[in-house]
Amino acid sequence: MAYLAIYRKYRPTTFDKLIGQEHIVRTLTNQIKNDKVGHAYLFTGTRGTGKTSAARIFARAINCLRPKDGNPCNECEACRELIKSNNMDIIEIDGASNNRVDEIRELRERVGYLPSVGKYKVYIIDEVHMLTDSAYNALLKTLEEPPSHVVFILCTTEVQKVPATILSRCMRFDFKLVSVDALTELMSGILAELGVEYTKEALNAVAVAGEGSVRDALSVLDRCVAFADGKIEYGDVLQILGATDKNKIFELTGYIFGGDTAGVLKTVDEICRSGKSVSVLAKDVAVHVRDMLVCRQCSEPQKILNLPEDIFARLSAQAEKQDTEKLLSALEDFNKAEVDLKYAIDPRVTFEVACLRVAADDSDDKIKQLQKRVAYLERHGAVPLADGQKKNDVTQAKSKDFAQGRAIWAKVLKDVRGEDSMVLSAACAEIDNMYVSGDELVLEVNGTQYSLFSRTANLETLAGLVKGESGLKLRLDLKETGGSSVDDDIKELRHLIGEENLKVK
Repeated sequence: MAYLAIYRKYRPTTFDKLIGQEHIVRTLTNQIKNDKVGHAYLFTGTRGTGKTSAARIFARAINCLRPKDGNPCNECEACRELIKSNNMDIIEIDGASNNRVDEIRELRERVGYLPSVGKYKVYIIDEVHMLTDSAYNALLKTLEEPPSHVVFILCTTEVQKVPATILSRCMRFDFKLVSVDALTELMSGILAELGVEYTKEALNAVAVAGEGSVRDALSVLDRCVAFADGKIEYGDVLQILGATDKNKIFELTGYIFGGDTAGVLKTVDEICRSGKSVSVLAKDVAVHVRDMLVCRQCSEPQKILNLPEDIFARLSAQAEKQDTEKLLSALEDFNKAEVDLKYAIDPRVTFEVACLRVAADDSDDKIKQLQKRVAYLERHGAVPLADGQKKNDVTQAKSKDFAQGRAIWAKVLKDVRGEDSMVLSAACAEIDNMYVSGDELVLEVNGTQYSLFSRTANLETLAGLVKGESGLKLRLDLKETGGSSVDDDIKELRHLIGEENLKVK
């Protein structure tokens, strides 16, 4: 017998084996147990999440002579006949290749025939979004009022392309992505049955590579089983996925965060010469930076990352040397680079520019930050300090309520986490000094934080949350860091862009 791929061999045959879709399984099994089967269903969701498998199981279950808790028994005469690929009562139609109006008209003519084995004749139309407009129109009336012995199940990955007239006639079920834990549990059972050993980290890497798709994860697992010599190791999975060697990623990010531009260019050249895709490399670096951020921000990072102990130890040590704001900025740059690579004429140059931007001590960035700080001081009525003058001599006499400021900011932090922005949430968590002054909540921020918060979208979000929690306005106050004063900032700006280009009012 020809070899059967793992994802086909272990395709679920009952609802009990359909993982990650408990909300759908419960609804469908209850309908079967209560004999309240609808006439038209729409299954939508990402590829490989179980839409077609659920349709086949449901088709057999509603025809089963002895269903068990809504599941087909797979033993009765009806089940044995319907599980065959040539049965006449479960008709699967590929919407991509049978999308013309003539084929749908033929389907309309066939729905009048009674089922040969069970109670229902089930039509499963896969990739239904590929039908033409005329085909949809031909299907409408039959879909709305089919004969009592006919059930339609439409499956699609792009529900937005299905006309509203079709959607309104169907009972819709949205299939969600399957969690890493559920995929890992499924694959561990399969490997145990196959007699293949594995490491926990390797299986986790396969599950992550599946990106929520059971079929994709099992396809990767199939390749790993064929590649490995009796045991699947973490390194084997990386090779199968074409991912960059972890040692090279550590080497490259070490040069990036160490500011060694020559080392960056040399390492990128070595990786590219080895045949690695620049797009994959960019993704690997972005994931590595994200993992560093997890090490810095989370109390139990290993539970999230699930990496081999030696790699996790190196990652933690590397993350400890970096500032959170630097990691956030780098992650933003590499995420942007991933998008830019899709349209780049020379992807390698685009990626190298992103690496160098993070690695280099960019004077232009310094200038921009200093210009923003001076502009901020000007807008708020501050003036450069005279020689020998101390900041305390010009401090405003407004009262500062630090206790109230901390109480309000604690509420705002909870709201920020609900905004689903990891960058903004992490940056807000780094602020440690705030107070209420008059009708304003004042946040003391450094230059990097000011640059992030002063962006229109972030500023509007924070100002809205502060207003909602306290009724106060939001004000950002640049604080001195490392002993630097406003006078020092202006002097540095004067040094960078020249005396003739600096005008301070």
